[in-house]
Amino acid sequence: MDRKQFLRKKHLAERYQTTQRTIERRVELGLLPQPEYFGGRFPLWDPEILEQHERQLITRRAAAHRASPGDLKHK
Repeated sequence: MDRKQFLRKKHLAERYQTTQRTIERRVELGLLPQPEYFGGRFPLWDPEILEQHERQLITRRAAAHRASPGDLKHK
């Protein structure tokens, strides 16, 4: 049986080309899902949950962009 691989904060920082502190802030803002803690020490993210969260954000941003009244200009 394969063991599931989880991502550490360091890996998320590399993935999003940012700092580990920014990863913490994005979690606080809800821009990233909450991590899981195994052994109570290290925050770990399930890649499948992370990808699902990314897809949801993209969908919400696209819907907000389409609904933005500032995009329609009358001549």
